[in-house]
Amino acid sequence: MKRVCTSSILVAFALVFPDAWFFAPLGLAIFLRFICDREVSVAQVVYAGLVFGFITSAAGTAWFLSALPLESFPTSKIWIQVIAVVMTWGYVAASLAAPVPLGAVALKCVRSDFLFPLAAGIVWTLVELGRMWGFALTTYGPQSLFGPHFSAAAVGYTLTEHSTLLQLAHPWGLDALNFSVAFGAGLITIASYRRVSRPTMVALASQLVVFCGVWHISSQSGPSVGSPDDVRKLRFALVSDDIERAEVKGFDSGIQEGLRSAVRSQPAVDVVVLPENIGLSRLFPSKQEYLSFIEHEVGARDILIVNFRRDFFSADDRDSPVLPGALVYDSTLSGELGRHRKHMLVPIGEYAPSFTKTFFSIIPDPMLQAYVRFIDAKDSKRASVPSRTLSVGEFRGVRVGGLICSDMVSPYLYHKLVREHGAQVLINVASHAWFHGSQLLYWKNLQMARLHAVQNRVPMLVANNTSPSFALDALGNLITATSAKTPGVVYVDLLIGKRAGSANTM
Repeated sequence: MKRVCTSSILVAFALVFPDAWFFAPLGLAIFLRFICDREVSVAQVVYAGLVFGFITSAAGTAWFLSALPLESFPTSKIWIQVIAVVMTWGYVAASLAAPVPLGAVALKCVRSDFLFPLAAGIVWTLVELGRMWGFALTTYGPQSLFGPHFSAAAVGYTLTEHSTLLQLAHPWGLDALNFSVAFGAGLITIASYRRVSRPTMVALASQLVVFCGVWHISSQSGPSVGSPDDVRKLRFALVSDDIERAEVKGFDSGIQEGLRSAVRSQPAVDVVVLPENIGLSRLFPSKQEYLSFIEHEVGARDILIVNFRRDFFSADDRDSPVLPGALVYDSTLSGELGRHRKHMLVPIGEYAPSFTKTFFSIIPDPMLQAYVRFIDAKDSKRASVPSRTLSVGEFRGVRVGGLICSDMVSPYLYHKLVREHGAQVLINVASHAWFHGSQLLYWKNLQMARLHAVQNRVPMLVANNTSPSFALDALGNLITATSAKTPGVVYVDLLIGKRAGSANTM
Protein backbone atom coordinates (compact mmCIF):
# COMPACT_ATOMS: atom_id res chain seq x y z
CA MET A 1 0.00 0.00 0.00
CA LYS A 2 3.04 2.28 -0.10
CA ARG A 3 2.14 3.33 -3.65
CA VAL A 4 -1.38 4.27 -2.53
CA CYS A 5 -0.06 6.40 0.32
CA THR A 6 2.50 8.03 -1.98
CA SER A 7 -0.12 8.79 -4.63
CA SER A 8 -2.53 10.18 -2.01
CA ILE A 9 0.10 12.47 -0.52
CA LEU A 10 1.12 13.81 -3.94
CA VAL A 11 -2.47 14.68 -4.88
CA ALA A 12 -3.06 16.09 -1.40
CA PHE A 13 -0.09 18.44 -1.84
CA ALA A 14 -1.48 19.57 -5.19
CA LEU A 15 -4.86 20.31 -3.63
CA VAL A 16 -3.46 22.24 -0.67
CA PHE A 17 -0.51 24.11 -2.23
CA PRO A 18 -1.12 25.79 -5.61
CA ASP A 19 2.55 25.70 -6.67
CA ALA A 20 2.47 21.89 -6.44
CA TRP A 21 -0.41 21.57 -8.95
CA PHE A 22 1.56 19.23 -11.27
CA PHE A 23 1.60 16.58 -8.54
CA ALA A 24 -2.09 15.90 -9.21
CA PRO A 25 -1.78 13.93 -12.50
CA LEU A 26 1.40 12.27 -11.27
CA GLY A 27 -0.17 11.14 -7.99
CA LEU A 28 -3.33 9.98 -9.73
CA ALA A 29 -1.22 8.03 -12.24
CA ILE A 30 0.56 6.15 -9.41
CA PHE A 31 -2.84 5.29 -7.94
CA LEU A 32 -4.16 4.08 -11.31
CA ARG A 33 -1.01 2.00 -11.87
CA PHE A 34 -1.60 0.29 -8.52
CA ILE A 35 -5.25 -0.63 -9.15
CA CYS A 36 -4.42 -1.92 -12.66
CA ASP A 37 -1.83 -4.35 -11.31
CA ARG A 38 -3.10 -7.88 -12.01
CA GLU A 39 -1.82 -9.09 -8.66
CA VAL A 40 -4.01 -6.60 -6.78
CA SER A 41 -7.41 -8.03 -5.79
CA VAL A 42 -10.73 -6.23 -6.03
CA ALA A 43 -10.88 -6.05 -2.23
CA GLN A 44 -7.49 -4.35 -2.19
CA VAL A 45 -8.70 -1.92 -4.86
CA VAL A 46 -11.73 -1.00 -2.74
CA TYR A 47 -9.55 -0.41 0.31
CA ALA A 48 -7.05 1.60 -1.74
CA GLY A 49 -9.91 3.70 -3.14
CA LEU A 50 -11.14 4.51 0.35
CA VAL A 51 -7.66 5.53 1.52
CA PHE A 52 -6.95 7.61 -1.58
CA GLY A 53 -10.42 9.16 -1.52
CA PHE A 54 -10.33 10.10 2.16
CA ILE A 55 -6.83 11.60 2.13
CA THR A 56 -7.45 13.68 -0.99
CA SER A 57 -10.90 14.77 0.20
CA ALA A 58 -9.51 15.77 3.58
CA ALA A 59 -6.79 17.79 1.84
CA GLY A 60 -9.30 19.49 -0.45
CA THR A 61 -11.30 20.63 2.58
CA ALA A 62 -8.35 21.32 4.91
CA TRP A 63 -9.35 25.00 4.99
CA PHE A 64 -12.32 23.94 7.14
CA LEU A 65 -9.95 23.43 10.06
CA SER A 66 -9.04 27.13 9.86
CA ALA A 67 -12.34 27.81 11.63
CA LEU A 68 -10.55 27.05 14.91
CA PRO A 69 -10.71 28.70 17.34
CA LEU A 70 -14.46 29.19 17.07
CA GLU A 71 -14.97 32.46 18.93
CA SER A 72 -18.65 32.56 17.93
CA PHE A 73 -19.26 28.88 18.71
CA PRO A 74 -20.64 28.48 22.25
CA THR A 75 -18.83 25.68 24.09
CA SER A 76 -17.51 25.43 27.62
CA LYS A 77 -14.09 24.06 26.62
CA ILE A 78 -11.77 24.39 23.63
CA TRP A 79 -11.58 20.62 23.19
CA ILE A 80 -15.33 20.61 22.54
CA GLN A 81 -14.74 23.03 19.69
CA VAL A 82 -11.98 20.83 18.29
CA ILE A 83 -14.19 17.73 18.42
CA ALA A 84 -17.09 19.54 16.74
CA VAL A 85 -14.98 20.92 13.89
CA VAL A 86 -12.84 17.80 13.32
CA MET A 87 -15.95 15.61 13.47
CA THR A 88 -17.69 17.65 10.80
CA TRP A 89 -14.55 17.88 8.66
CA GLY A 90 -14.05 14.11 9.00
CA TYR A 91 -17.50 13.05 7.89
CA VAL A 92 -17.46 15.57 5.04
CA ALA A 93 -14.18 14.02 3.84
CA ALA A 94 -15.67 10.55 4.22
CA SER A 95 -18.74 11.49 2.17
CA LEU A 96 -16.50 12.86 -0.58
CA ALA A 97 -14.35 9.71 -0.49
CA ALA A 98 -17.17 7.15 -0.78
CA PRO A 99 -17.51 7.10 -4.61
CA VAL A 100 -13.76 6.68 -5.25
CA PRO A 101 -13.66 2.87 -4.64
CA LEU A 102 -16.47 2.39 -7.18
CA GLY A 103 -14.51 4.29 -9.81
CA ALA A 104 -11.35 2.36 -8.96
CA VAL A 105 -13.10 -1.00 -9.43
CA ALA A 106 -14.58 0.20 -12.73
CA LEU A 107 -11.14 1.17 -14.04
CA LYS A 108 -9.63 -2.14 -12.94
CA CYS A 109 -12.16 -3.84 -15.18
CA VAL A 110 -10.94 -1.92 -18.25
CA ARG A 111 -9.04 -4.50 -20.28
CA SER A 112 -7.94 -2.38 -23.23
CA ASP A 113 -4.67 -0.52 -22.69
CA PHE A 114 -5.12 1.85 -25.63
CA LEU A 115 -8.53 2.97 -24.36
CA PHE A 116 -7.42 3.31 -20.75
CA PRO A 117 -6.63 7.08 -20.77
CA LEU A 118 -10.05 7.84 -22.26
CA ALA A 119 -11.73 5.51 -19.77
CA ALA A 120 -9.81 7.10 -16.89
CA GLY A 121 -10.98 10.55 -17.93
CA ILE A 122 -14.63 9.53 -18.22
CA VAL A 123 -14.73 7.44 -15.03
CA TRP A 124 -12.96 10.06 -12.92
CA THR A 125 -15.30 12.78 -14.15
CA LEU A 126 -18.18 10.60 -12.94
CA VAL A 127 -16.34 9.97 -9.65
CA GLU A 128 -16.06 13.70 -9.01
CA LEU A 129 -19.76 14.09 -9.76
CA GLY A 130 -20.49 11.25 -7.33
CA ARG A 131 -18.37 12.94 -4.66
CA MET A 132 -20.49 16.07 -4.90
CA TRP A 133 -23.66 13.99 -4.60
CA GLY A 134 -22.15 12.19 -1.59
CA PHE A 135 -21.67 15.53 0.14
CA ALA A 136 -25.22 16.60 -0.74
CA LEU A 137 -26.70 13.45 0.78
CA THR A 138 -24.72 13.43 4.04
CA THR A 139 -25.11 17.16 4.70
CA TYR A 140 -28.75 17.38 3.66
CA GLY A 141 -31.03 19.79 5.49
CA PRO A 142 -34.27 21.57 4.54
CA GLN A 143 -32.23 24.77 4.19
CA SER A 144 -29.35 23.34 2.15
CA LEU A 145 -28.83 23.58 -1.59
CA PHE A 146 -29.38 19.95 -2.57
CA GLY A 147 -27.48 18.76 -5.61
CA PRO A 148 -23.94 18.23 -6.97
CA HIS A 149 -22.57 21.60 -5.91
CA PHE A 150 -19.81 21.13 -3.30
CA SER A 151 -16.72 20.70 -5.49
CA ALA A 152 -13.94 21.94 -3.18
CA ALA A 153 -11.95 18.66 -3.29
CA ALA A 154 -12.06 18.19 -7.09
CA VAL A 155 -8.63 17.48 -8.61
CA GLY A 156 -9.52 19.55 -11.67
CA TYR A 157 -8.98 22.79 -9.75
CA THR A 158 -5.24 22.11 -9.72
CA LEU A 159 -5.09 22.92 -13.46
CA THR A 160 -6.35 26.44 -12.83
CA GLU A 161 -2.81 27.28 -11.68
CA HIS A 162 -1.54 26.91 -15.27
CA SER A 163 -2.85 29.73 -17.48
CA THR A 164 -2.95 27.61 -20.66
CA LEU A 165 -4.41 24.45 -19.13
CA LEU A 166 -6.99 26.64 -17.41
CA GLN A 167 -8.47 27.49 -20.82
CA LEU A 168 -9.70 23.88 -21.08
CA ALA A 169 -12.46 24.98 -18.71
CA HIS A 170 -14.18 26.76 -21.62
CA PRO A 171 -16.96 25.82 -22.13
CA TRP A 172 -17.34 22.61 -20.10
CA GLY A 173 -16.07 23.93 -16.79
CA LEU A 174 -14.87 21.71 -13.98
CA ASP A 175 -15.91 18.51 -15.77
CA ALA A 176 -13.36 19.27 -18.50
CA LEU A 177 -10.58 19.91 -15.97
CA ASN A 178 -11.36 16.74 -14.02
CA PHE A 179 -11.32 14.78 -17.28
CA SER A 180 -8.01 16.35 -18.32
CA VAL A 181 -6.22 15.46 -15.08
CA ALA A 182 -7.39 11.85 -15.24
CA PHE A 183 -6.68 11.58 -18.99
CA GLY A 184 -3.13 12.76 -18.41
CA ALA A 185 -2.77 10.35 -15.50
CA GLY A 186 -4.01 7.52 -17.75
CA LEU A 187 -1.36 8.32 -20.35
CA ILE A 188 1.34 8.31 -17.67
CA THR A 189 0.00 4.99 -16.37
CA ILE A 190 0.22 3.24 -19.75
CA ALA A 191 3.62 4.81 -20.48
CA SER A 192 4.93 3.29 -17.23
CA TYR A 193 4.39 -0.25 -18.55
CA ARG A 194 7.59 -1.98 -19.56
CA ARG A 195 6.19 -3.24 -22.86
CA VAL A 196 3.68 -1.30 -24.94
CA SER A 197 2.58 -2.74 -28.30
CA ARG A 198 2.87 -0.66 -31.46
CA PRO A 199 -0.94 -0.47 -32.02
CA THR A 200 -1.37 0.73 -28.46
CA MET A 201 1.29 3.41 -28.97
CA VAL A 202 -0.48 4.59 -32.15
CA ALA A 203 -3.83 4.69 -30.33
CA LEU A 204 -2.34 6.62 -27.42
CA ALA A 205 -0.62 9.06 -29.77
CA SER A 206 -3.91 9.62 -31.62
CA GLN A 207 -5.74 10.35 -28.37
CA LEU A 208 -3.00 12.75 -27.33
CA VAL A 209 -3.17 14.58 -30.68
CA VAL A 210 -6.94 15.00 -30.35
CA PHE A 211 -6.56 16.21 -26.77
CA CYS A 212 -3.90 18.75 -27.76
CA GLY A 213 -6.13 19.96 -30.59
CA VAL A 214 -8.97 20.60 -28.19
CA TRP A 215 -6.50 22.24 -25.80
CA HIS A 216 -5.30 24.58 -28.56
CA ILE A 217 -8.82 25.55 -29.63
CA SER A 218 -9.86 26.20 -26.02
CA SER A 219 -6.80 28.28 -25.21
CA GLN A 220 -7.19 30.40 -28.35
CA SER A 221 -10.90 31.14 -27.97
CA GLY A 222 -11.24 34.58 -26.41
CA PRO A 223 -13.99 36.70 -24.92
CA SER A 224 -17.26 37.02 -26.78
CA VAL A 225 -17.52 39.77 -29.37
CA GLY A 226 -20.54 41.93 -30.08
CA SER A 227 -21.26 45.00 -32.19
CA PRO A 228 -19.46 48.27 -31.31
CA ASP A 229 -22.78 49.81 -30.38
CA ASP A 230 -23.16 47.30 -27.57
CA VAL A 231 -19.95 48.28 -25.79
CA ARG A 232 -20.35 49.56 -22.23
CA LYS A 233 -17.57 50.77 -19.99
CA LEU A 234 -18.26 50.45 -16.28
CA ARG A 235 -16.05 51.28 -13.34
CA PHE A 236 -16.34 48.89 -10.42
CA ALA A 237 -15.24 49.49 -6.83
CA LEU A 238 -14.60 46.46 -4.61
CA VAL A 239 -14.70 47.28 -0.91
CA SER A 240 -12.61 45.12 1.42
CA ASP A 241 -12.25 45.01 5.19
CA ASP A 242 -11.25 42.85 8.13
CA ILE A 243 -14.33 41.92 10.13
CA GLU A 244 -12.37 40.58 13.10
CA ARG A 245 -10.46 43.85 13.41
CA ALA A 246 -13.46 46.02 12.66
CA GLU A 247 -15.74 44.35 15.19
CA VAL A 248 -13.43 45.70 17.88
CA LYS A 249 -12.67 49.14 16.43
CA GLY A 250 -16.02 50.36 15.20
CA PHE A 251 -17.22 48.13 12.40
CA ASP A 252 -20.02 50.22 10.88
CA SER A 253 -18.14 53.52 10.76
CA GLY A 254 -15.12 51.88 9.09
CA ILE A 255 -17.17 50.29 6.35
CA GLN A 256 -19.17 53.46 5.82
CA GLU A 257 -15.89 55.22 5.18
CA GLY A 258 -15.03 52.62 2.53
CA LEU A 259 -18.40 53.13 0.85
CA ARG A 260 -17.98 56.92 1.04
CA SER A 261 -14.52 56.68 -0.52
CA ALA A 262 -15.88 54.55 -3.37
CA VAL A 263 -18.78 56.84 -4.30
CA ARG A 264 -16.54 59.94 -4.10
CA SER A 265 -13.80 58.47 -6.29
CA GLN A 266 -12.66 60.11 -9.52
CA PRO A 267 -13.20 59.03 -12.23
CA ALA A 268 -16.74 58.39 -11.04
CA VAL A 269 -17.58 54.84 -10.09
CA ASP A 270 -20.58 53.03 -11.63
CA VAL A 271 -20.87 49.93 -9.44
CA VAL A 272 -19.86 49.43 -5.80
CA VAL A 273 -19.61 45.89 -4.44
CA LEU A 274 -19.71 45.39 -0.67
CA PRO A 275 -18.63 42.11 1.01
CA GLU A 276 -21.02 39.72 2.68
CA ASN A 277 -22.58 40.89 5.97
CA ILE A 278 -21.72 44.53 5.20
CA GLY A 279 -24.95 45.52 3.52
CA LEU A 280 -26.85 48.78 3.59
CA SER A 281 -29.22 47.52 6.27
CA ARG A 282 -26.23 47.02 8.59
CA LEU A 283 -24.37 50.20 7.75
CA PHE A 284 -27.42 52.40 8.28
CA PRO A 285 -29.88 51.92 11.18
CA SER A 286 -32.80 53.31 9.16
CA LYS A 287 -33.71 53.76 5.53
CA GLN A 288 -33.91 57.51 6.07
CA GLU A 289 -30.26 57.60 7.16
CA TYR A 290 -29.32 55.67 4.04
CA LEU A 291 -31.27 58.07 1.81
CA SER A 292 -29.60 61.03 3.53
CA PHE A 293 -26.20 59.47 2.85
CA ILE A 294 -27.06 59.01 -0.84
CA GLU A 295 -28.37 62.54 -1.15
CA HIS A 296 -25.25 64.02 0.43
CA GLU A 297 -22.57 61.77 -1.11
CA VAL A 298 -24.06 60.68 -4.46
CA GLY A 299 -26.57 63.33 -5.42
CA ALA A 300 -28.24 62.83 -8.80
CA ARG A 301 -25.75 60.20 -10.02
CA ASP A 302 -26.97 56.64 -10.48
CA ILE A 303 -24.70 54.08 -8.80
CA LEU A 304 -25.43 50.37 -8.46
CA ILE A 305 -24.59 49.06 -4.98
CA VAL A 306 -24.32 45.26 -4.91
CA ASN A 307 -24.62 44.28 -1.27
CA PHE A 308 -25.71 41.57 1.14
CA ARG A 309 -28.49 42.78 3.38
CA ARG A 310 -31.60 41.90 5.34
CA ASP A 311 -35.10 42.78 4.25
CA PHE A 312 -35.44 45.78 6.56
CA PHE A 313 -33.42 48.38 8.45
CA SER A 314 -33.22 47.62 12.17
CA ALA A 315 -34.75 50.90 13.33
CA ASP A 316 -37.66 50.76 10.88
CA ASP A 317 -39.42 47.46 11.51
CA ARG A 318 -38.21 45.22 14.30
CA ASP A 319 -41.36 43.05 14.10
CA SER A 320 -40.73 41.86 10.54
CA PRO A 321 -39.96 38.12 10.12
CA VAL A 322 -36.25 37.36 10.07
CA LEU A 323 -35.26 35.88 6.71
CA PRO A 324 -31.81 34.84 5.48
CA GLY A 325 -29.83 37.63 3.94
CA ALA A 326 -29.91 38.23 0.22
CA LEU A 327 -27.64 39.71 -2.39
CA VAL A 328 -29.46 42.85 -3.52
CA TYR A 329 -28.83 45.08 -6.54
CA ASP A 330 -29.60 48.58 -5.18
CA SER A 331 -29.68 51.51 -7.59
CA THR A 332 -29.29 54.90 -5.92
CA LEU A 333 -31.95 56.32 -8.27
CA SER A 334 -34.24 53.39 -9.14
CA GLY A 335 -34.14 51.42 -5.89
CA GLU A 336 -33.94 47.62 -5.83
CA LEU A 337 -33.31 46.01 -9.24
CA GLY A 338 -33.27 42.39 -8.07
CA ARG A 339 -32.18 40.02 -5.31
CA HIS A 340 -30.87 36.53 -4.70
CA ARG A 341 -31.42 34.56 -1.50
CA LYS A 342 -28.38 32.88 -0.03
CA HIS A 343 -27.85 29.17 -0.61
CA MET A 344 -26.54 27.01 2.23
CA LEU A 345 -23.53 24.80 1.51
CA VAL A 346 -21.16 24.93 4.50
CA PRO A 347 -22.22 22.75 7.48
CA ILE A 348 -21.98 24.37 10.95
CA GLY A 349 -20.98 27.72 9.45
CA GLU A 350 -24.19 28.35 7.48
CA TYR A 351 -26.59 25.71 8.75
CA ALA A 352 -26.57 22.50 10.79
CA PRO A 353 -27.41 19.32 8.82
CA SER A 354 -29.37 16.57 10.57
CA PHE A 355 -26.27 14.38 10.53
CA THR A 356 -24.24 17.07 12.31
CA LYS A 357 -26.89 17.71 14.94
CA THR A 358 -27.08 13.96 15.64
CA PHE A 359 -23.33 13.92 16.30
CA PHE A 360 -23.51 17.02 18.47
CA SER A 361 -26.33 15.57 20.55
CA ILE A 362 -24.00 12.91 22.02
CA ILE A 363 -21.41 15.48 23.22
CA PRO A 364 -22.09 16.24 26.93
CA ASP A 365 -21.75 19.99 26.80
CA PRO A 366 -24.73 22.14 27.89
CA MET A 367 -23.61 25.14 25.84
CA LEU A 368 -23.32 23.01 22.73
CA GLN A 369 -26.77 21.52 23.30
CA ALA A 370 -28.19 25.03 23.68
CA TYR A 371 -26.53 25.95 20.40
CA VAL A 372 -28.14 22.96 18.65
CA ARG A 373 -31.55 24.07 19.92
CA PHE A 374 -30.83 27.60 18.68
CA ILE A 375 -29.89 26.25 15.23
CA ASP A 376 -33.07 24.15 15.16
CA ALA A 377 -35.18 27.22 15.91
CA LYS A 378 -33.38 29.33 13.31
CA ASP A 379 -33.56 26.63 10.66
CA SER A 380 -37.29 26.14 11.22
CA LYS A 381 -37.79 29.79 10.25
CA ARG A 382 -35.58 29.42 7.19
CA ALA A 383 -37.59 26.44 5.97
CA SER A 384 -40.43 28.75 4.93
CA VAL A 385 -38.19 30.96 2.77
CA PRO A 386 -39.42 31.22 -0.86
CA SER A 387 -37.52 29.49 -3.64
CA ARG A 388 -33.99 30.89 -4.00
CA THR A 389 -34.06 31.58 -7.72
CA LEU A 390 -31.05 33.10 -9.44
CA SER A 391 -31.23 36.75 -10.37
CA VAL A 392 -29.26 39.40 -12.25
CA GLY A 393 -29.33 43.17 -12.01
CA GLU A 394 -29.44 45.05 -15.31
CA PHE A 395 -27.67 48.39 -15.02
CA ARG A 396 -26.83 50.72 -17.93
CA GLY A 397 -27.41 47.91 -20.41
CA VAL A 398 -25.11 45.44 -18.59
CA ARG A 399 -26.36 42.35 -16.79
CA VAL A 400 -24.55 41.84 -13.48
CA GLY A 401 -24.91 38.37 -11.97
CA GLY A 402 -24.03 37.88 -8.31
CA LEU A 403 -23.94 35.02 -5.82
CA ILE A 404 -22.98 34.79 -2.16
CA CYS A 405 -19.86 33.34 -0.52
CA SER A 406 -20.09 29.51 -0.59
CA ASP A 407 -22.11 29.62 -3.84
CA MET A 408 -18.62 29.92 -5.36
CA VAL A 409 -18.09 26.21 -4.62
CA SER A 410 -20.77 25.15 -7.10
CA PRO A 411 -19.44 24.47 -10.61
CA TYR A 412 -22.89 25.10 -12.11
CA LEU A 413 -24.61 28.12 -10.53
CA TYR A 414 -22.52 30.79 -12.24
CA HIS A 415 -22.78 28.99 -15.58
CA LYS A 416 -26.55 29.03 -15.14
CA LEU A 417 -26.45 32.77 -14.46
CA VAL A 418 -24.70 33.30 -17.79
CA ARG A 419 -26.58 30.71 -19.85
CA GLU A 420 -30.12 31.37 -18.62
CA HIS A 421 -29.96 34.96 -17.38
CA GLY A 422 -27.40 36.50 -19.72
CA ALA A 423 -24.98 37.69 -17.01
CA GLN A 424 -22.06 39.64 -18.52
CA VAL A 425 -20.16 40.24 -15.27
CA LEU A 426 -19.99 37.74 -12.40
CA ILE A 427 -19.77 38.85 -8.77
CA ASN A 428 -19.31 37.08 -5.46
CA VAL A 429 -19.78 38.80 -2.10
CA ALA A 430 -18.05 36.82 0.63
CA SER A 431 -16.78 36.80 4.19
CA HIS A 432 -13.93 34.54 5.31
CA ALA A 433 -13.92 35.90 8.85
CA TRP A 434 -15.31 32.62 10.21
CA PHE A 435 -12.14 30.98 8.83
CA HIS A 436 -9.93 33.83 10.11
CA GLY A 437 -8.81 34.81 6.62
CA SER A 438 -7.42 31.34 5.87
CA GLN A 439 -4.77 31.41 3.15
CA LEU A 440 -5.85 27.91 2.09
CA LEU A 441 -9.43 29.07 1.62
CA TYR A 442 -8.32 32.14 -0.33
CA TRP A 443 -6.26 29.98 -2.71
CA LYS A 444 -9.22 27.65 -3.24
CA ASN A 445 -11.54 30.63 -3.71
CA LEU A 446 -9.21 32.08 -6.34
CA GLN A 447 -9.08 28.76 -8.21
CA MET A 448 -12.86 28.51 -8.27
CA ALA A 449 -13.22 32.10 -9.46
CA ARG A 450 -10.77 31.45 -12.30
CA LEU A 451 -12.83 28.46 -13.37
CA HIS A 452 -16.07 30.50 -13.47
CA ALA A 453 -14.44 33.34 -15.42
CA VAL A 454 -12.89 31.09 -18.07
CA GLN A 455 -15.83 28.70 -18.45
CA ASN A 456 -18.19 31.59 -19.14
CA ARG A 457 -15.68 34.00 -20.76
CA VAL A 458 -16.78 36.89 -18.56
CA PRO A 459 -14.92 38.85 -15.85
CA MET A 460 -15.25 37.72 -12.25
CA LEU A 461 -15.20 40.14 -9.28
CA VAL A 462 -15.02 39.14 -5.61
CA ALA A 463 -15.57 41.50 -2.66
CA ASN A 464 -14.39 39.82 0.51
CA ASN A 465 -13.91 40.32 4.23
CA THR A 466 -10.66 39.27 5.92
CA SER A 467 -9.40 37.56 2.75
CA PRO A 468 -8.44 39.76 -0.22
CA SER A 469 -10.95 41.17 -2.68
CA PHE A 470 -9.90 40.65 -6.30
CA ALA A 471 -10.86 40.96 -9.97
CA LEU A 472 -10.24 38.50 -12.82
CA ASP A 473 -10.60 39.03 -16.55
CA ALA A 474 -12.42 36.60 -18.86
CA LEU A 475 -9.24 34.55 -19.35
CA GLY A 476 -8.80 34.02 -15.61
CA ASN A 477 -5.92 36.48 -15.22
CA LEU A 478 -5.70 38.33 -11.91
CA ILE A 479 -6.22 42.04 -12.62
CA THR A 480 -6.03 43.47 -9.13
CA ALA A 481 -6.39 42.44 -5.50
CA THR A 482 -6.33 43.96 -2.04
CA SER A 483 -4.06 42.77 0.75
CA ALA A 484 -5.31 40.23 3.26
CA LYS A 485 -6.92 41.59 6.44
CA THR A 486 -6.55 45.15 5.18
CA PRO A 487 -9.40 47.65 4.74
CA GLY A 488 -9.48 49.32 1.38
CA VAL A 489 -11.09 49.80 -2.00
CA VAL A 490 -9.80 48.65 -5.40
CA TYR A 491 -11.12 49.88 -8.73
CA VAL A 492 -11.35 48.13 -12.08
CA ASP A 493 -12.62 49.42 -15.43
CA LEU A 494 -14.36 46.82 -17.60
CA LEU A 495 -15.39 47.04 -21.26
CA ILE A 496 -18.51 44.92 -21.59
CA GLY A 497 -19.84 43.92 -24.99
CA LYS A 498 -17.41 44.38 -27.88
CA ARG A 499 -14.65 42.68 -25.93
CA ALA A 500 -16.41 41.31 -22.89
CA GLY A 501 -13.94 40.97 -20.09
CA SER A 502 -11.19 43.29 -21.29
CA ALA A 503 -10.15 45.46 -18.41
CA ASN A 504 -7.90 48.18 -17.12
CA THR A 505 -7.15 48.72 -13.46
CA MET A 506 -7.05 52.14 -11.88
